[in-house]
Amino acid sequence: MKDHFIAGGTSAFITCLSLQPLDVYKTRLQEIPTNIKISHLQFIKSIIRKEGVGVFWRGTVPTFIRNVPGVSCYFGLIHQITSNILRKAQNGYVPQSLVTNVTGKQNQFELTTLGNALVGSVARCIAGLVFMPVTILKSESFEIKPMSKIIRDIHQKYGVKGFFRGFAVTMFRDAPFAGLYYSSYQQFKKTMTCTTLPIFIQNTSSAIIAAFVATIITQPFDIVKTRLQLYPDRYKSSYSTFKSIITQNGVRGLFRGAGPRILRKTLSTSMTWIFYEHILALSRQINR
Repeated sequence: MKDHFIAGGTSAFITCLSLQPLDVYKTRLQEIPTNIKISHLQFIKSIIRKEGVGVFWRGTVPTFIRNVPGVSCYFGLIHQITSNILRKAQNGYVPQSLVTNVTGKQNQFELTTLGNALVGSVARCIAGLVFMPVTILKSESFEIKPMSKIIRDIHQKYGVKGFFRGFAVTMFRDAPFAGLYYSSYQQFKKTMTCTTLPIFIQNTSSAIIAAFVATIITQPFDIVKTRLQLYPDRYKSSYSTFKSIITQNGVRGLFRGAGPRILRKTLSTSMTWIFYEHILALSRQINR
């Protein structure tokens, strides 16, 4: 299990450092009203002109703090939950909807598509709950104030529950995304094994396709999550936020910033999984 934690954390560090600018840009883009027309290039230039290039790496430290241990925890949980389910399956304690016999191997099981979806979702919920306070601090880090003051302000205004603000809507987005992505990724990988493509291409293609589909489906929840965390005084619930966005901007308002998010999420998810699998394979070779 230790190897999975290390591989997950290392892959997360590399991915976060590379893609932090896209995360910053996506959040900034979601903050501007849909009736303001501006090209991506113009918007980027305006940000750089006002705040400098370094602004695109603002919030990197909280991103590392959340993602490196968070992703490490996520991969470790996937491994642990999967191992527990397959072990219990040998004793007949797991529903057939979650596991199936490995072809040609007696008393050996593998997760079904539903089983993979469940494992991905549960692992994401647990990791998300543990690291939700850091996610809140990351959202607030775009304001020019010390982190210690942000923590005091949140606690004074909302109490301890303020550090878990938006957890429900975050899980409405992240749990389905994780389940949909993980099950799709495993299924695409299995399908790709029938081809003559190199393993790296098989894994990369599977990761990109799965991430693209899962990101589009969960985009509206990302919009709602961002609004709830950035403007807690204006938006009180997931439902009222959905309704407000649709009333003001129409359905297209729920997909504002979809382009940068699809690009970042597809890149980050595929990069993280590819690095994870290669680092894990390397670790196993070294330990032999």
